[in-house]
Amino acid sequence: MRFKAGVKTLNGRSEKLNVLRLGRSDAINANVLDVTLDELVSAHLNQAVQKSSEEKNPQRIFEDHKSTDTAFKETRSKLDQFRAKGQVPPDELLREFELLKKKRTQLSQEIDNTRDRNNEIARNNDLNRRRIQQEIVDGAHVICATLSGSGHEMFQNLSIDFETVIIDEAAQSIELSALIPLKYGCAKCILVGDPKQLPPTVLSKEASRFQYEQSLFVRMQSNHPNDVHLLDIQYRMHPAISLFPSVTFYDGLLQDGPDMAKLRARPWHNSQLLSPYRFFDVQGLHQSASKGHSLVNIAELNVAMQLYERLLTDFQAYDFSGKIGIITPYKGQLREMKTRFAARYGNSIFAKVEFNTTDAFQGRESEVIIFSCVRASNKGIGFLSDIRRMNVGLTRAKSSLWVLGNSQSLVQGEFWKKLITDARQRHVYTDGDVLSMLERPQFTGYRNVDMADADANESSTSTVHTPTETRSSNEMESVSARNTPTPVPSGPSGGFNGLDDTKTCANCGSFDHFTRNCDNAEALELAKARDPGIPVVKATRSPSPPPQRQQQQGKRKLPPSGPFAKNTKRKIDAETPQEVPSLRRTW
Repeated sequence: MRFKAGVKTLNGRSEKLNVLRLGRSDAINANVLDVTLDELVSAHLNQAVQKSSEEKNPQRIFEDHKSTDTAFKETRSKLDQFRAKGQVPPDELLREFELLKKKRTQLSQEIDNTRDRNNEIARNNDLNRRRIQQEIVDGAHVICATLSGSGHEMFQNLSIDFETVIIDEAAQSIELSALIPLKYGCAKCILVGDPKQLPPTVLSKEASRFQYEQSLFVRMQSNHPNDVHLLDIQYRMHPAISLFPSVTFYDGLLQDGPDMAKLRARPWHNSQLLSPYRFFDVQGLHQSASKGHSLVNIAELNVAMQLYERLLTDFQAYDFSGKIGIITPYKGQLREMKTRFAARYGNSIFAKVEFNTTDAFQGRESEVIIFSCVRASNKGIGFLSDIRRMNVGLTRAKSSLWVLGNSQSLVQGEFWKKLITDARQRHVYTDGDVLSMLERPQFTGYRNVDMADADANESSTSTVHTPTETRSSNEMESVSARNTPTPVPSGPSGGFNGLDDTKTCANCGSFDHFTRNCDNAEALELAKARDPGIPVVKATRSPSPPPQRQQQQGKRKLPPSGPFAKNTKRKIDAETPQEVPSLRRTW
């Protein structure tokens, strides 16, 4: 698809290319159907037939013959009437009769000739098709085909000679397949691939034992390491997404292209739950699929649907068609996802969202990727432990990657444990009732924003948009209560860190634990003052923060409200004195 748009030369000029895609039209992406050999040949044949038809249109000739024959019969009938009365027909009528007779004979001959010519075209159709195929191949600058497709019998009948052969995803093909396109006399072969991602799929254990799954790329890399060049700058992922794969899989050598954070910034990133990269700890057990031995995880499926619904609801002006991919290692989960999404959104969902397995998505990319890990048991993580499959799943997204997994299960794998630890340290880890969190609007203020050029707008501004927050009247706080700073927590729970809102305590405001686990005495006492039903140890109310802190807080601007805005704003009882400090956190 990118070749169709042209390429830039070394001097920066854009050049259009004649691109040809070989293969079955029914198995090719609809966006490139117009450059497939079958479609191009059909277009040429239709033009030839149309040109021939325009020159001698059989239908038009037949209609002319029919009208001429009718006029001829009418004229002859008039002549017969004159002769029956013993009268001499007018000369004009006689001339008209002769002209119609001559024209009818001529049209009859043309119809016969056209039919013969069309029959000849039909008999020579194979020869014409082969000639047109050769013309199209000769005129193509770039010919794209699968490895097996390049060995199709059609190539045996065409004269094809390649100066250069480039094999993409070369680390994912077996050696014998990589040899197929090399038989067309190429002077140079370039293998492009990533040996740290999935190798060829080989089901036979016996074949694997003899290294049948080893690719030509890996063999060349092992024997000629100096001829391998590392492409160490990535232009796909937001830096928040590329950080973990770079450090974990590529020893930190993978670098981001210039301004990738700016280029990949999107409106929904202002919500911490919809940040560029996040791990959602989804609690729930997997189960066997109805067909085969694959697995499904309904809890993760529900979260994936809610993430999609959240984007559609909060960002209605943004066109997500073709920009969301939902991938999973398990075919059972894939089938279940397709079924449930189709039941909810109709079959049109498949034109908007791409569903696929992790393996099949290798080499592909999407604006947003939702990665469902499925595994949720204490009996291991199966082939999720293959870090190459893990690497593929984590490097498909451009602007947003949301990983859905059960942390208690995934930590059984060495690298998945690293991912979860990394997510916690970077404060991109969300646990608890994930589904309920996502059911809340994140950025309702964006619903009516024109996002036709969201990419350009987001990359050209650093303004933080404050979302609209909807609150019922019984949740409103008094002005004095809202403006009163929160006392600094001093218990062992730690305090406000300003970064991680995956856990939020409604008592002390800490993001390190839930309300039920709060051990901050000061905050519990304040909660008791607001709600006598909370059992706490009696203590005096903490003094107001020092004036210096109040002054600093007064200068700070409120950030975009997070998904927990409601949780951290407590209803003030009518009998509670107004000077009781609110637990609403100020930034």
